[in-house]
Amino acid sequence: MLYHIHLLTTLGEHQRALDVLNSNSEFILDKTQFLQYRANLLTALDSSEAAEAWHALISRNSDCKAYYDGYLKAKNAEEPLSTIDALASEFPRASVPLRLALTLSSGEDFESRVEAYLKNGLEKGIPSLFSDLKSLYSDVSKRDAVAKVAQGLKEKVKEDPSTYLWTLYYLAQHFSFLGEQKQALEIVEQAISHTPTLPDLYTLKGRILKRAGDLLGAASAVNEARLLDGQDRFLNTKTGKYLLRAGLVDEASNILGLFTKVCSISLTRLSANPSQKDAASPGADLEEMQSLLYLLEAARGHEKNGKLNLALKKYMAVKKIYDDIEDDQYDFHGYNLRKFTLNAYLSCVYFPIFSAVAKGLPQFA
Repeated sequence: MLYHIHLLTTLGEHQRALDVLNSNSEFILDKTQFLQYRANLLTALDSSEAAEAWHALISRNSDCKAYYDGYLKAKNAEEPLSTIDALASEFPRASVPLRLALTLSSGEDFESRVEAYLKNGLEKGIPSLFSDLKSLYSDVSKRDAVAKVAQGLKEKVKEDPSTYLWTLYYLAQHFSFLGEQKQALEIVEQAISHTPTLPDLYTLKGRILKRAGDLLGAASAVNEARLLDGQDRFLNTKTGKYLLRAGLVDEASNILGLFTKVCSISLTRLSANPSQKDAASPGADLEEMQSLLYLLEAARGHEKNGKLNLALKKYMAVKKIYDDIEDDQYDFHGYNLRKFTLNAYLSCVYFPIFSAVAKGLPQFA
């Protein structure tokens, strides 16, 4: 039913799609998808019920930005900021309306809002806070306001060790993003002196050194993070990646092999030879597991070292992986048809082609 409605929507027959949706609601068990289709169709029809439909979705998931965007579009609000503020009051535990308010506000209002947002994030110790606010930096005035607030908070929160640490972490990311790597490095060194046991600080130091062009120093810094938690797969993978970028292919393979040789057993290899449980090398195991991250970085590392034959071998391994994926797609087509996951299937790769066929475009006819 959802696939049928999807096709009607693609054809622009919104009223017919809405009628089919409403008359078959009992057969559609994915209620979230049902409500999303209904809200989108009501908005396309410019119905007075559209805002209420989006509000129902926000009530189900108050941290989905798309629902707030749909609500604002349906309301056609002349003052979207006041609308978002009302939603923030209605859903006090949601962070999305607070973040949307930063995008919509400006001037002194923005500065007061961003200070509260920053302080809350730093007190909670949210590592991704900079990534969250980075899109605001396209506006120079907002970027300067964020920097001013962060610098001010740095002086205010010195008595709170945790908040002070995460403020340093944020400022180091801030200056590194602006290209001021020397200042960023000084700040992250302060943070490391303050709390030398936090791996995030060393990975950030590695990123700063990478941007400054010191690939060996970057790999060394990320390796220090790895040594703080030898069981962390992410840190091991990150170290391997940085070593590959520095051209240290053998060292990277040894690091990545800490997990691959013991934990990853190829079913294909076992069926051929049940007694052979370990790969010939970490690189061979990663290649059999189709690790594009390893193969591409290793190829670039060999290329950087002037070993073009080894680089070509890795690049050809990547090509073979994509050839295998193309062959496997034939089984994948039938699987999706049997399981009736048509919407997800078409939106993955083939939606543009099928949409064009539905519209009868001559180039796809």
